[in-house]
Amino acid sequence: MLTESQGVAVDGTTQPELHALVRATLGRLRLEPPDRVRLTCGPDIEARIDGRRRELHVGIQAVPCLSVPELAAVIASRLHLLARPDARKAVRRAEEWFDVGSEAFDEPADSDSRIRRRWAQLAPVGRELIEPADLAAVAACGSVEVAARALATANEVSLKYIEYQWEVIDAARPLGLLAGTSVIVDFDDGWPRWIGPGSDNWLSDDAEEQAMLHPGLAYAMRLIGDGPIEVRVAPDSLRLAPLSERDRRKLARESAQATGKIRWVTFAESPAQWWQQRAAREVSARYGSEFRKRPPTPADRLRLAEECAAARAAAAPGEWDDRAMVDGFAPLLEDGLLPHGWRLEHPAVRGVLVGPDGARIDREMIVKALAEPGLGTLREWWEPART
Repeated sequence: MLTESQGVAVDGTTQPELHALVRATLGRLRLEPPDRVRLTCGPDIEARIDGRRRELHVGIQAVPCLSVPELAAVIASRLHLLARPDARKAVRRAEEWFDVGSEAFDEPADSDSRIRRRWAQLAPVGRELIEPADLAAVAACGSVEVAARALATANEVSLKYIEYQWEVIDAARPLGLLAGTSVIVDFDDGWPRWIGPGSDNWLSDDAEEQAMLHPGLAYAMRLIGDGPIEVRVAPDSLRLAPLSERDRRKLARESAQATGKIRWVTFAESPAQWWQQRAAREVSARYGSEFRKRPPTPADRLRLAEECAAARAAAAPGEWDDRAMVDGFAPLLEDGLLPHGWRLEHPAVRGVLVGPDGARIDREMIVKALAEPGLGTLREWWEPART
């Protein structure tokens, strides 16, 4: 969760489109405005209490993943809590509702566990707080279906961003600790690139969980079923205004949870060693303990590539995900090429590399290379690294 002091101000000057959307939503719902609206560094849209101030926090990473009506729906559900006379208590109880509900969902409905008993005790919260907030989301966007998909997508964005934070934003920490703290100042440029064309990890169980957590939208959530609920850049998302240098650095620092002396770098300026270290760590984690004490040899990489290719060839139609395959294989490819003059076209996009001579490898080429008998193309890519 974000600390109370994070974020930068949203007003008609700094973020005119977001400010206008919040004002329009307040007018549509006839709600009192919060004391402050803050643009924050992460993926969450939250109702927060800072001292005596009621604050709406809008995560900069959530905005591109929601259409304007979806963004209005999520914002409305948070504004409804902040407009209550007992806003402090309402926000605290709503947080408990979602935390306990997520845990309770994973246990049998007839379980007599502590968490299921606590969930039963929170039933009035669902009726008195969450259901009216769900209906506020419907009123803001004009559609039960849009409101349900908006809240479901916002939840998936929060979950997916954890992976991005670990894989991209935190990758600089091991090296950065040696000479102050290195922070990627254009941190928000990587997230839209990382999610790419979209990913759909939504299952029918997720629909059931969200139906339990959103009683005012339970029927619509269940209708979503297996989805898809994709984390992607929405084509009709709201446009955020460019950040000032001061605001950008504040959000970048908060994104990296950095303190003390800062070394500011962009993705383009980031040292290749960061991403080499990342690839090596991931190879070690993915392929077992044998590579924790020594790096993989060219023969090791080819053996692992052959195993990946064999698994793909043996899979039944429709049971193999080439995108997931490339995500898993990319660290091995990068570990073999980055120490030998290759670089990532963008550090947030795995498996897209440019060689010292300008040769380029992309994700589609990796799929084709792994489908080749004898893996001839892969051998050619890795051959220069042997010398």
